[in-house]
Amino acid sequence: MRNYPTFSPPGNFPGYRNLTPGDAKKHLEWFVSQENKRLELLMQFYKSRSIFSSDSLDFSEGSLVPLWGWARKKGAVFINEEKRNSILATAPSWVKKVDLDLRELTFETACFCVDIGFYFLTVFREKYPNRKFPWIIGSHENKNEPVVSGFKLEFIPKDLISGAFMAYSNGRKSKDFLLEKFKVWEEYLA
Repeated sequence: MRNYPTFSPPGNFPGYRNLTPGDAKKHLEWFVSQENKRLELLMQFYKSRSIFSSDSLDFSEGSLVPLWGWARKKGAVFINEEKRNSILATAPSWVKKVDLDLRELTFETACFCVDIGFYFLTVFREKYPNRKFPWIIGSHENKNEPVVSGFKLEFIPKDLISGAFMAYSNGRKSKDFLLEKFKVWEEYLA
């Protein structure tokens, strides 16, 4: 994803696992405060660059289809070959013999994933207005990371979206991918 607006936590972010409980709380508050702004950016970006009607993003389940149809062609941008080679240059020799997937999303694409994740969560909020889907601080493998409660599992929308881009680049070309994932996560409603 080129030219997509990025954002970063204020200050020097040490990574989720290194946050103190107080810092994790501050980060969560900052992250939640970004949600509406980031959704608006996504909507503006979509409207200015999509062949679909701007009315197609109405936060309904069905809107996940045109959103993914547009996003999947825009967002799958990975690290360049030079960075991949620098990773391999310092890796043990056995790593070079194994066909490892060393791709990672660019920073712009990662921000795009966060914003589409906000949209995905908003679709749940619209469909289930009597349920709460608050952001909380994750535990265990998601330690200190913003996660959504209201499901039987800790839900991290950005991870679902970045996984969708990885699946797309690996040949999973379903135009209904986000809608399919929405149906899966409905089964995990608490």
